[in-house]
Amino acid sequence: MNLAGKSPLLPEVEGRLKEFTEELKRRFEAKLKSVLLYGSAARGDYIPHKSNLNLLVVLTEVGVEELEQGNIAFQKFKKRGFVAPLFFTSEYIATSTDSFPMEFLDIKSHHFLLFGEDPFAGLEIGRQNLRLQCEAEIKGKLVRVRQSFLEMGLDKRRLPQLLTESLTSFLPAMRHLLQLDRGIEVQKAEEVFFQLEKNYGLDGNSFRRVWGLKREKAQRLPLERLRSLFGQYIVQLHKLAEVIDKLRVG
Repeated sequence: MNLAGKSPLLPEVEGRLKEFTEELKRRFEAKLKSVLLYGSAARGDYIPHKSNLNLLVVLTEVGVEELEQGNIAFQKFKKRGFVAPLFFTSEYIATSTDSFPMEFLDIKSHHFLLFGEDPFAGLEIGRQNLRLQCEAEIKGKLVRVRQSFLEMGLDKRRLPQLLTESLTSFLPAMRHLLQLDRGIEVQKAEEVFFQLEKNYGLDGNSFRRVWGLKREKAQRLPLERLRSLFGQYIVQLHKLAEVIDKLRVG
């Protein structure tokens, strides 16, 4: 594995990736076909001591024996910034582009091959499948935001968390909507909000204010301000759902 000149990761992080990859090679031997790094570290927005390291592992088969070996390997590294890897077979990836178009397109666009063959090279993601998942994600998450509010109401301690966590969960679908409809590829949240405002007339400021709660001491915000922000936020999410509902792709 050599990320020199390709990855902005610190040498210490690259060392961890190499160690985990070697552990997987030792445990799976010929069964191991590929190891990929994806997520924030591959996109270039990895934050030391905060961001996770995400791996995708391709094996010849994924049964209980392979999962047991994977568990043993992961337990050695889970306190070193890793989350549990995704385990696939090559066949499962090739036949699941209609099930995970957003996730697979993200990985295809931003990953580093740490070992083996690249299972995403040449993988085609259907535009209609991508549109359907964008719609399902946006509308489904909107329903869950409403449900969460019904559970907690105007709880000054919990409402900021609902706002920030829900907006984080909407970001992948927002990015894919822009790419699918306008051919715009953006990663940073602030740029996503700007493009939604520019292209669809959404109030990007509402999204920016919610995003800003990550940095503010939200527990000190007046309850009426939180209520007002939540109301504006919900309106924009409804408009976002209308945008994706009307989108037609060839």
